[in-house]
Amino acid sequence: SALVCLACNSQFILSALGCICNNTGGVYLSFDSAQCQSCSTIISNCLICSNNISTICSNCSIGYYIANSSQSCLACSGYCLTCETSATLCNSCLPTFSLMSANSCDCNNTANYFYDPSIVGCNLCSSIISKC
Repeated sequence: SALVCLACNSQFILSALGCICNNTGGVYLSFDSAQCQSCSTIISNCLICSNNISTICSNCSIGYYIANSSQSCLACSGYCLTCETSATLCNSCLPTFSLMSANSCDCNNTANYFYDPSIVGCNLCSSIISKC
C-alpha cells in the first residue's frame, strides 16, 4: 500500500513507523520543508537532536554542553575539554591539564607541574629549573 514503506529516500531510515530521519546521524525532520535537516543548522554545535514542536538538542560537540532547556550548545571554559550543565563543570581537561576534585582543570602541582603561559598549558618544573 502507499502507506507501508519498503525502502526510504536517502535522507531517511526505515522504522516501524515508516520512513523517519536518522536522528543519530545528526538530522531531524523539519516540519517547514518536510525534509531532514542538520541539527547544527538550527542549534549550533548540536550533534543529535529531535523536533516535536521545537528543536531539542540531546548531544553537543566536544567542548560544548547542553544549556537553556536543550535549546543551545554553549562552549566549555576553564581548560575543560568536555563539560556538563555549566561551562566550568569539567568532565575532562585539555591536554597537559588535570581534572581536580572540584571538577575544574588545573596544572597538577603535586606532580611538579606549573602553568606556563608560553605554551598555554602545564609544564614540568624540571623543564625550567634543573632537578626541581
